[in-house]
Amino acid sequence: MARYKPQDHNSLLLPVVLSEQIVPGSFAFALNYLVDHELDLKPLDAQFKNDEVGASAYDPRVMLEIVLLAYSQGLVSSRTIEQACQRNVQFIAISGDNQPSHAHIAKFVANLSTQIKPLFSQVLLTCDAQGLIGRDMFAIDGVKLPSNASKERRGTHEELRHRADRLEKAADKIMALHQAQDKQGSGSGRSLHQATERIQRAGCATCRDLEHMCVNHGGADIRVTKQLLHRANICASLQQVGGK
Repeated sequence: MARYKPQDHNSLLLPVVLSEQIVPGSFAFALNYLVDHELDLKPLDAQFKNDEVGASAYDPRVMLEIVLLAYSQGLVSSRTIEQACQRNVQFIAISGDNQPSHAHIAKFVANLSTQIKPLFSQVLLTCDAQGLIGRDMFAIDGVKLPSNASKERRGTHEELRHRADRLEKAADKIMALHQAQDKQGSGSGRSLHQATERIQRAGCATCRDLEHMCVNHGGADIRVTKQLLHRANICASLQQVGGK
């Protein structure tokens, strides 16, 4: 019988230099450089008044880099961005191992969207001019970035203005989708909590199975949440009829 080398799938600790994970020539590298050296972030800094009192805040530069890197990889919900900051080495590197919660990310985007949008557009325009926005980047449903053909980037002033307008509209749409996803997730969480309370009162085994399914989905699977709530309503009604 053939003999093969053993495989070890247990955890393995590897030394990682975070600064080396942001590779020159990549979108992440350009984003990091632009945020740290080129963009005017005074409007973001002005929103924080905790220089003498209050708890320390996440640096808005770090938050901006996290959010825009997430968008480039098609992530448009605060919960998925939170997970990326915990598990994805590129996010860990660009954030300096900051791990903001989904609540912090959602609050940053919702409260500072007016300040973030022009910065996002600047990043898109600059990276587009450098040919750093590839075909598989910003792959988000309902969002279409203009082609990155070099001929178009060398077009007339009017063509370049049209391209810039399209990129700005894409930035607006991506941020709107992010906020919509966060609101949708919050609604699902409330529905799950409501259904769970009704299950506890009804004591139905089938409902408890559905609850287990929904909890495993983190409350994000809206179809299962609605099914759970509907089933809980039926069971509660039957109990009321049986009790009469």
